[in-house]
This record gives sequence, structure tokens and C-alpha cells, in this order.
Amino acid sequence: MTFAGFAKTPDGEVEIEYDSDSQTYLIDEPGTYYAVYKPVEQVTPSAENAFSNDVTPNEVITEAEKDLKPTTTQQAEVKAQKLMNSLRARLEGTVVTSDQVEAAPGSTVMIDSIEEVKNEAAINSLQQVVTSVMKSAMAADTTIREVKLVELNARGSGSVKFLVGKEYAGTVAVVGHYHDGIWTTQQCKVDRNGYITPNFVSFSPIAIMLTTATEEFTNLETTSEPTAVDVASAAPAPSDVNGQGTNAKSPKTGEEAYNYFLLVGMICLAGSVICYMLSRKQQYR
Repeated sequence: MTFAGFAKTPDGEVEIEYDSDSQTYLIDEPGTYYAVYKPVEQVTPSAENAFSNDVTPNEVITEAEKDLKPTTTQQAEVKAQKLMNSLRARLEGTVVTSDQVEAAPGSTVMIDSIEEVKNEAAINSLQQVVTSVMKSAMAADTTIREVKLVELNARGSGSVKFLVGKEYAGTVAVVGHYHDGIWTTQQCKVDRNGYITPNFVSFSPIAIMLTTATEEFTNLETTSEPTAVDVASAAPAPSDVNGQGTNAKSPKTGEEAYNYFLLVGMICLAGSVICYMLSRKQQYR
């Protein structure tokens, strides 16, 4: 409610309004007057209004914007940037307790520590992943509500339980794993208690993108472009949620290996020809 002015009767309309020139309420005669309050006009936020302009470095996602669904590529990119700004604002001093992350029953994973992510290459390249997932969500008429990021130091391989909140029960979470300069993703359904249980064969920064989708995405890219970190040897870790694994690798890595073996073969062939010619020369002598 907001103050609108004064009325001469308890339930009357505003008769005495604020005069901006004199900065007073102009009362023409003494008497009893009653304050009048009116509801504040609620403006329904829209994706067009929220995500159509460029984002400043400190502009974060608001609670009202979390459920808004972008309808254009530009809006998807702007919302992804706002989500990343919010993530960066939360990263410093992030505390994740043991009841939020634990090895799943029957898993051989041994968790050593859960820390704040300080790998700038991982954080910067996550922007590309969030934007890609946002576009996939937009195509499915859904969206990303929140992005979480944690450094998980552990040994072994298997499933890990993450508590993301009961409010996400029944929705799909896209889980990213950063390894050798590449983000790989898998999809998990949030159970009724608010947990997801992704599977890993190695550990490092883990990102969780919480969506409004109730069915897994069919057009989701599972591997990001390699970052500048160790591109030549970059190979994504298995990322299938059922533990079957996805052995996708950077096209550049396979191409370099092929060129290497081709070069070695040519050198060996040239050496054989030279040896043969020398032996023939010795026979003629």
C-alpha cells in the first residue's frame, strides 16, 4: 500500500492531494481529514523487459526473473550472464556442508574436501555452458533458475549425492564437470527429497544448473569447446548419468594424433628406401 492523500470522510476518495510546487497538502478549511492508502500497482515482469538490454558486470538475477523464460537468443544470453554474475557474487566464502554433498550408497567415492572454486579458467568457460543450456531450455519452453558451483575433491569413482532443494523436486538438473580444460554435462532428475545423484569417474569443479524442465533435454550439447588450458591433451571425462560414459573428445586432439602417426610412417618409409639404395650400391662395387 502507498499513501495517496487525504479524504474528508473515513471511506471517501482523495480530495486533498500533494502540491509539488509548495511541497505541502493544501487544506482550505480546518477539520478532520483521513489518510487514504491505495494498493501499489504491480508490474508483471517479462523476459522482454528483463533480458533485452546489455548486462553490467554487477547486475545479478532477481527472484522475480528466475522463472522468466527467454524467447530470443539475445534474451537467453542476457539471462545466462545475469545467472553467472549471481554465481560470482556468491562464490567468495561459499560454504558447503557434508549434508549437502555425500557419496551415494554403494558408491566407492571417498570425499576429501568441498571447497570454493578458484579456477578462473573453469569459471570463465562455464559462461559458454550456461548459455548453451539456456538455449536448449528455451527451445523446450523451460529455463534455468539457478546455477551452483563447487570444488569437489574426492577419490574413486561412482555416484555422489547433491542436495539442491525440495523446491526443485521433479525437475531436471544439468550437471557439469570441468576436466582438462573441457566441461562435460549430464542430466539428473531431482528426487522428492531434493537430491540429485550424478556419476563421476574423476573430480574437480562441479556445476549444477537447476532448470524448470520436467523431462530431459534432447538437444543438449554434452561437451564444451576446449579452453586454453592444455588443449592438445584435453579429453572429456565420461558424463552419462547412468554411468555408461560418453567418450567424446576434442576433434583437434584426434586430428593431431593422426598427423603424428602419418609423419612417423613417412619417416620410416624414407629410411627404408635409403637403406635399400645403399645396400644396392655396395653390391655393385
